[in-house]
Amino acid sequence: MQDDSLVTCPPSECPKDIIARFVELICQGGAIPGDPVKVENRLRNAKALVYLPRGEEIIGIAALKSPVESYRARIGESAGFPIPEKDYPYELGYVVVDASMQGQNLSPKLVNAIVALAAGERLFATTSSAAMHKVLPRAGFVKGGQEYKNDNGETLTLYVR
Repeated sequence: MQDDSLVTCPPSECPKDIIARFVELICQGGAIPGDPVKVENRLRNAKALVYLPRGEEIIGIAALKSPVESYRARIGESAGFPIPEKDYPYELGYVVVDASMQGQNLSPKLVNAIVALAAGERLFATTSSAAMHKVLPRAGFVKGGQEYKNDNGETLTLYVR
């Protein structure tokens, strides 16, 4: 049986190789534009990062993000559901499991860790992933507003908790 102990750290305390693996997994996942510099900058602005090491590899990641107001406004307008900072201070984001490890029920562990880190604060998340459409409701998220298309033409759903 594998030891699936999660590691949590503020971005400022995460080693460079850990940040590099986050960037790699996020870019491979394809959910956001894959400019590694932009991805790393976004990671460094997160409140906390969670990752799942297995042996020498990091096989899953997630972040408790503090999104900027312009991003919140764009998502809220697109979904028809406002997500102001006073109501939803954090975003659950960058939930990625290495392709070779998918199907092992690892995403719920990552999502639940982020929910715990939020310490009762309300969260939002967006996804186009069929798997996350199952995971998020099990973690207490509900759909907010309507589905919308992002700049890449993907259909996204806003979830709130």
